[in-house]
Parts: sequence; structure tokens; C-alpha cells
Amino acid sequence: MKPTAPTNLTVTSTTSSSISLSWTASTDNVGATGYTVSYGATNVNVTGTSATIAGLTADVTYTFSVG
Repeated sequence: MKPTAPTNLTVTSTTSSSISLSWTASTDNVGATGYTVSYGATNVNVTGTSATIAGLTADVTYTFSVG
């Protein structure tokens, strides 16, 4: 079965140069554990259901997605 999309992407904390995110896991028949956090042209591969993205610029708007 194809994994469902992760849901409930939430910001758990921020600093002037980083953001911490969490989300609800995908469900499938094999237990997906890897995700890609995307923002702008950047993709970060992570395991688990949370990530901290560093190296951000203050006063810039970022849009994050996870898949």
C-alpha cells in the first residue's frame, strides 16, 4: 500500500536562524520512517517525525512541507 501523506506539520520552536518541526507519521503496510522536509529549492532527508532546520535567515519568510 502506498504511504499516506504525513499530517499535522507543526512548528515546535524557532530561533533567528533555525526552526524545529514535527508531524504525524505516514501510515502504510511497511512502516515508512524516512521523510523529506522541503523549503524553497532545498530538500532535507530525515528519519522520524521531527526535524530542526538550521542556517535560515532572519526576516525571510519560508514555507515548509514534509513528504
